[in-house]
Amino acid sequence: MNRRLIVETAFNMARVLSGKFGNGLGEEELRQMFEECFKTCKAGLEAYCLEDQRIQQNIRPLEERHHVRSKAV
Repeated sequence: MNRRLIVETAFNMARVLSGKFGNGLGEEELRQMFEECFKTCKAGLEAYCLEDQRIQQNIRPLEERHHVRSKAV
């Protein structure tokens, strides 16, 4: 999981959401809305990454492990 990418993407998503739905809000309310959007987006992206890792591990369970293949024929 790339933490930096998650934070950067969550920040950008929160900025767009705040811009779309924050019209008419005061500075403090807009800041609070941005923070809530950021937390929600970040949590969603983290959950997505964890689920993706779990699915990938189930699809290819031996790929991440260091193992030695048998040379027996």
